[in-house]
Amino acid sequence: MGKGKNDQLNARMYVLVFYDSFVWGYATGIWCATLLKYMNLETKVERQLLREEFFAEVFSGLKGKKIGFVKPLGNLGDELIFSATCQLFDYFKIDWQEVNLDSVSKEIEELVYGGGGSMGLESPYLENIELRKKMLATGLPITIFPQSFISPEPLPYKKVFVREKESLKFYPNAVLAPDLALGFKTTVQKRPVKKLTFVLRKDGESVFSHRTLFNDFYQYANNLEDYLNFVANYETVITDRLHVGIATLIAKRRLILLPNSYHKNRSMYETWLKDLGASFAKSIPKALFLLVKKQ
Repeated sequence: MGKGKNDQLNARMYVLVFYDSFVWGYATGIWCATLLKYMNLETKVERQLLREEFFAEVFSGLKGKKIGFVKPLGNLGDELIFSATCQLFDYFKIDWQEVNLDSVSKEIEELVYGGGGSMGLESPYLENIELRKKMLATGLPITIFPQSFISPEPLPYKKVFVREKESLKFYPNAVLAPDLALGFKTTVQKRPVKKLTFVLRKDGESVFSHRTLFNDFYQYANNLEDYLNFVANYETVITDRLHVGIATLIAKRRLILLPNSYHKNRSMYETWLKDLGASFAKSIPKALFLLVKKQ
């Protein structure tokens, strides 16, 4: 066989080998990607909505002091705030410890009340009102971490931070600062594996009469990890729970936030969450309209 024919055969063999390798590699890649997706084993990525610098004013007045921290009573959303608080205490090198108000150490120089949405003497969260009054009874100066006010609370706190603009009406001397959960740093799975979920409250903060038709995964979530993993599974989350919404944004998923019984969700959306990629709808039908509109 001549040299020309050998060269042609060799060229064809190289093409066939390359083609077989390419097809096999491509098919294997698709198979592996699909397997990882449905086994939920994809690479996780680090997420944080706001850098630590956004919270500097909240923590700067605590440096060089022995701080006693009082954790408000709450739910898994409040656990997200608390986890972020611990991270930020460490970042700003604050000397702190949780305290029992029945036996506060003499070393404690100042008390801090954790962030959330329980301020106001007309608040339905009566246990937290009593907790703050007990803090005042110690005689120590008190800083309130970023909170929402349901009504006025003209008590002699050293410094008060509010997390959204509407609450300034109830405590005009407060300082606006982000909800600490916006500074939470964590890792989440890279891609969602489901399309859409609703998470609607079934408590006194709900404004939806047909809420029983929808899921409130609080009855299934046992801890913060469950909380974050749940929302990361979905491309879109429609919810009236503020911190389900914040967790959705941390996971870089699409959030449509619904109102709750007072200004908290709407004002948080207007103050911070709109700029972080959230949408807001006044009702479930309007949320569905937004969902279809942006498909």
